[in-house]
Amino acid sequence: MANTLSSKKTIRVSARRNKVNTKAKDSFKQVRKEIKDHLAKKEIDKAKGLLPKAYSKLDTAVKKYAIHKNTGSRYKSNLAKLVKKADTKKA
Repeated sequence: MANTLSSKKTIRVSARRNKVNTKAKDSFKQVRKEIKDHLAKKEIDKAKGLLPKAYSKLDTAVKKYAIHKNTGSRYKSNLAKLVKKADTKKA
């Protein structure tokens, strides 16, 4: 257990940051899963409609330093690629 004041504060700060990071990561993971579910069901229009929401959640996670900016960009790119690939198969 922490003995000094600074180490006790570090534990408090770490717990607070953990909550923020977990919330940010979980929110974009949930949207990403929804998009993939819609693509699996061949509901491409719904998946396209969720893309801006996914971008927003990823940008928020990047802004809060929950994920690195390049990781966020990679996720956005991969999601867009998935939707585009499914859309071209439909046509």
